[in-house]
Amino acid sequence: MSCEVCNNKESKMRMSAFAPYFIDGIKVCDKCFLHGFIPYEKMVKAISNYNSIIDIPTELIPIIKDTLAFYKVSVWDFMVDVEETRRNNFV
Repeated sequence: MSCEVCNNKESKMRMSAFAPYFIDGIKVCDKCFLHGFIPYEKMVKAISNYNSIIDIPTELIPIIKDTLAFYKVSVWDFMVDVEETRRNNFV
């Protein structure tokens, strides 16, 4: 079972750093778990459930920023991905 964030072979099924807002299990290694990283696609999908950026719980902001830095994704690109996912959810 590989880590869904960094592909490390040593991973375990754990609760995402977005809990309790989004309850989902993810396969992550110890390093990614300690840093609170979550898979980019799952983060985009979770945030796309909010109607507005101002509705995102403040507790999630540092996790989002750290995960974006890990994946080297700009906030702009992240918001574009969130909006695209939101639109696709309603099609």
